[in-house]
Amino acid sequence: MKNQLRICFILLCSLCAFNVHTTEKPISIAISDDAYPYFFVDEQGEAAGYFVDLWKAWSNQVNRPVHFVATSLKGAINGVKYGDIDVHAGLAKINKHQHLFQYSLQIGSLDTFLYKHEKINTESDLEKVKPYSVGIVNGSLIPPVFNKYSTNYSYKRFPNYSKLINAALNGSVLVFAANRIDLQDVSKQEEFNRLFPSDKRLKLESVPIYAAVRKGKTDLLMQINEGFKLLNSEVKQDIHNKWLGENNHRAQITVALPANYNPLSTIGDDNLPYGMYVDMWREWSNKVKSPVKFEFMDTAEAMSALKSGIIDVALHDISQDELTVAWRLYEMKHRLFMFQKKLPSLDNLKNTRIGVIGEIKYSEALKRKLPNSKIVKYQNIDAALKAAEQKKIVGFIAPTAWAQNYLLKNKHWANFVQEPSVEFVSPVYVLVQKNNVGLTNKISRGFNLLSYKKLASIEKKWILNPDDHFYISDGEVLNISLKQKQYLATINSLKFGYLKKWAPMEFIDEEGQFQGINADIVSLINKQLNIPIEAVAYDDWVSLYKALQAKEIDFVGSMASRKDESGLHFTKDYWPSPWAITTKSEHSGLLNLDQLQNSKVAIVEGYALSSRLIQNRPDLKFTIVADSEKGVQLVEEDKADYFIDKLISLSSLINDKEYYDLKVSLIPGLEVQRSHFGVSDDFEPLVPLIDLVIAQMDQSTKNAIYKRWVPDANVSHAYVYRRWVIILSIITVILSLTFLMYWLANKRIQLEVNRREKVEKKIHFLNNHDNLTGLVNRRLLDDRLTNAVLSNSREQTRFAVMFIGIGNFRMVNEALGYSAGDSLLVGIANALSGTIRRSDTLARFSSDEFVIILNRAQEFEAVCQVAENILAASGRVIEAQVPDIPLTVNIGIAFYPNDSDNPIELLKQADRLMTLAKESNESSYMTS
Repeated sequence: MKNQLRICFILLCSLCAFNVHTTEKPISIAISDDAYPYFFVDEQGEAAGYFVDLWKAWSNQVNRPVHFVATSLKGAINGVKYGDIDVHAGLAKINKHQHLFQYSLQIGSLDTFLYKHEKINTESDLEKVKPYSVGIVNGSLIPPVFNKYSTNYSYKRFPNYSKLINAALNGSVLVFAANRIDLQDVSKQEEFNRLFPSDKRLKLESVPIYAAVRKGKTDLLMQINEGFKLLNSEVKQDIHNKWLGENNHRAQITVALPANYNPLSTIGDDNLPYGMYVDMWREWSNKVKSPVKFEFMDTAEAMSALKSGIIDVALHDISQDELTVAWRLYEMKHRLFMFQKKLPSLDNLKNTRIGVIGEIKYSEALKRKLPNSKIVKYQNIDAALKAAEQKKIVGFIAPTAWAQNYLLKNKHWANFVQEPSVEFVSPVYVLVQKNNVGLTNKISRGFNLLSYKKLASIEKKWILNPDDHFYISDGEVLNISLKQKQYLATINSLKFGYLKKWAPMEFIDEEGQFQGINADIVSLINKQLNIPIEAVAYDDWVSLYKALQAKEIDFVGSMASRKDESGLHFTKDYWPSPWAITTKSEHSGLLNLDQLQNSKVAIVEGYALSSRLIQNRPDLKFTIVADSEKGVQLVEEDKADYFIDKLISLSSLINDKEYYDLKVSLIPGLEVQRSHFGVSDDFEPLVPLIDLVIAQMDQSTKNAIYKRWVPDANVSHAYVYRRWVIILSIITVILSLTFLMYWLANKRIQLEVNRREKVEKKIHFLNNHDNLTGLVNRRLLDDRLTNAVLSNSREQTRFAVMFIGIGNFRMVNEALGYSAGDSLLVGIANALSGTIRRSDTLARFSSDEFVIILNRAQEFEAVCQVAENILAASGRVIEAQVPDIPLTVNIGIAFYPNDSDNPIELLKQADRLMTLAKESNESSYMTS
């Protein structure tokens, strides 16, 4: 009985001790809110930095919770001094604090520097800067360091580091002393490095840093010391690498490069590295004073070595979640190499097979460019060459500079012709380990110090064809800031909308290419800003404008700048567009608009002038037309007395179409419209960059563009042909009267028939398609599924039915609203469409469910690959639109005839499999 009582007592005491331990009060730790990268408050309002992570590791080691209190440097010291805060995260030992605090063992160190402005030409010693007021932060450890050398310095004190740095950047302080300066704002860091270059800095000393507690807290100090003693050296090193740079034990960083990738990277006969990438990294090394070692390996090996820490840096054209993109080094151009023949037009590529080498990074652009071509993947260029020689493919797409070099070296150059109209661009990223903030900053800082001119000269050395260049060459450099460079690096491509028939400003030529004045200026923008631009053609101005408002395209040209235009931003004007009027010769002699009273005037819909004239001139009878050609036709056919349009367009149109009896003249009293680019508000930061390109267009450039596209606006020969026109008109009018009367009688009937056909087609479409996504609805799905069973039964082939459900979709509507849910559904529908063939069927089955019929799905592995593609594509949409909501995509797959030969049962089986897949609580697919 006594033993049982003892056991109960021991258990009770243990339980009490456990409760006391688990409810132990967190230690409050004071940090400065403005001492990046040592301690600071991040964008989410959380404590972060080198010493913060060190204390978090300590907390895990001793199993003692901690709470960070972010305040000013002085506030942190006072908080510990008066007992409001338990510990200061990191302090130097200085005399005036010795009687206030007890210090731990050393937990780190801070390097202190004297920073001098580029204007100061004194030598790097402390005596020479005495005439200047030295900027310091109140409460910092700098004055004691200075006092070791002399006490005759005058100080200009600032409340925090942000105020000090701002004063240095605006020139208020020319000399200041501080810790190592690493700014979160990279553009500020670049400006700081320019004003306070590294050769003007003097390292003062490395100051030991200790945790500090109020006098008398000996037990807490002992616990702090014991915890830091137990911290693993690898943990400390990882924290140091994350915030302060690469490993201390390594004097150099190791960069993995692809071998045999000439002219970008290769190993020479002397066993030394050569190539454009090698030279770029060597220049980077010179800027940051950090040696670089090169290791040559393939992409898979490099990724594995980087993740395991064997190397520091790898280059890849696809960013990866488990790695960090430190810099966007290059833009690689990929081009089509045709075997033994030049391509007359893109139409000749219909129903052909085209090879690609390795992974496709531009698949969406490739589908848009060559929708009717079959793409065949090859592991290497030798396999693609062999397939081309055997006529299995008409050509292959590969990185241009590398492929050119390879073809020349291996004597295949004469067999291939480059096709410039089929060109794609993929980025080359500098990747480092996740969360290695120090190395990331160092890499970006080093490349920011390299000028575009320097990088362009390296590129020019290795890549001989100017059409393959990415960097801006000498004489063409735009004066843009680092922030603007970084913004440009985030833009993968732009879509420019233009009119098919609006020569010479913009039009489609006989080969289907974008041409005209705007085409030349857009080409300049593409060249200067290094952004791929896809031209999208439209039939009329109204549809073009609607596409811009709907953000289907990103910018258009030849717009009038209007302040009341919502959702659009306008560049500076780039081309004068005076208004002109065309009319039959007998109406010529116009002096001003007042002479048009009671006349029939045609004008293009959508022009800013159109709405203004209609509102202000009720005495005119306006006819709205879709484009310039229709307006000129109305005047030619006497259905309008006058047509108003841009002078340049009218002159070109009348000369090209040979309207000899029409006359063009300027309109007095109408101001000259200036053409602007209208840019979607998604790309507002692009406007000042386009303005820079426009500003670089000197008069000689504009004259060259004008002479190329604008014909001589000469219609003085009209009277030469007028007599012949009148004679021919009299002869043809008699012959055409009968036809005209018949045409007029049947026009109304035909219009009514056409209108009814359009209405019937629209009703039919709505009956069989989903209103939101435009996909097939359940009614049409039933027909398609029944037909699939019948056709596959006759042909004795298999097909698959995929039932796709979005788990937790209701959370999107509840958290973000129904509009966000609709947007997500449309995005997922578009993603699903991109994973299947045209012969397959994609239907919306219910609010958050979709069904796919994969016709002639003979191979089980092929169906599984489609399912994998669906999970990946829909996952990207979910991550982009609702990253914070735990949505899943689950797929059930049923096969005909294995699972059932009945359409309804086949669909039910796929539904049951989808429900089973949902039970895994993650995106997955399941087959029977």
